[in-house]
Amino acid sequence: MFLPLQSFRFVFAVMIFCHHIGIFEAGGSCGVSFFLVLSGFVMAKGYGEKVCSSGFSYGRFMGKRLLRLYPLHLVCLCAAVVMQLADEGCEAQWGWLLPNLCLVQSWIPLPSVYFSGNAVSWCLADLLFFYALFPWLVSGKMTGHSFTPPPYLLNVVKTKALLVREVGALLLGLLAYSVLMCMLPEAYGNTFLYVFPLMRLPDFLLGICAFRLYGWLCGKELFHFRSVRKAATVCEFLAMVLIVAACWAYYHVPENVSYASLFWMPSVCFVVVFAFSSGCGGRVARILSSGFWVRLGNVSFTFYMVHQLCIRAGGTLWRACALPDCPALEYLSFFVLSCVSAYLLYHGVEKPMMRLWSQKRE
Repeated sequence: MFLPLQSFRFVFAVMIFCHHIGIFEAGGSCGVSFFLVLSGFVMAKGYGEKVCSSGFSYGRFMGKRLLRLYPLHLVCLCAAVVMQLADEGCEAQWGWLLPNLCLVQSWIPLPSVYFSGNAVSWCLADLLFFYALFPWLVSGKMTGHSFTPPPYLLNVVKTKALLVREVGALLLGLLAYSVLMCMLPEAYGNTFLYVFPLMRLPDFLLGICAFRLYGWLCGKELFHFRSVRKAATVCEFLAMVLIVAACWAYYHVPENVSYASLFWMPSVCFVVVFAFSSGCGGRVARILSSGFWVRLGNVSFTFYMVHQLCIRAGGTLWRACALPDCPALEYLSFFVLSCVSAYLLYHGVEKPMMRLWSQKRE
């Protein structure tokens, strides 16, 4: 596990939280891109070789992914249903419920559907699609419950022709995205460039490519050079500066660019730098490998899932209790409520589900 990246998950989740309370608009696009790129990177690291083995089971693979995502999604969806009933009573409309239950809401290009219920769960629908594609992406061929070699995307590439084909396919995909980005009216940008699964697939694919780049750097055996520690620290700060620069540019580029593509390269650089730095002792990586930061990273997914519900519920309670109009105190209370809820759900739902899977596999 790359502990600094695990810790940074919480930092980027907080950026998304700040986007939703309205104090850091760029945090939403930046945080989502980082998580999708990191997902591709982590999947490539954990399953790149397993997928290409003869014993790989697609059913077990997807079962684990569903067990990781769905129980927490269901808990949050139930909370969203209760909150809508409290707000609207018998007049509530429920056309969005079935797509949410099936985690296909991001395929339906209607904001009233893909941002319904627990609004942030649209990202789970995208991730589930990426996970379903992942074994095919890395092996190139699917046969029943197993995937047969030769590996297509992740294993060491011996021939230049195959490498050219991979790079060419990625470039063609990015070109198609760029053409659509330029032609699409900005009114539809949020629907198709920010949410729609096919248009977020480049984030995930770039994460897979980031792992390839990381593997190439490791093959250079740079970890053995003492001077690499200082260079890694410099690269860490440069990677963070690049993220900050992208967030600044967010407010100055066309809206269609700001949804995703602006953060592709900064996210890839950030993930590769801190993955490599965790192995060669960069200063920031060492700090973020401490237990406190890693524990925050562990609850980051749960925090992401509950924070918007907590903002919504916290705002209702704040107004009902006629508390003073103090945005800073109000936002702080939302953050604390989100952290407490994330901690409880992590230990009450997410962690037990993963333990159950491990026991089943034994």
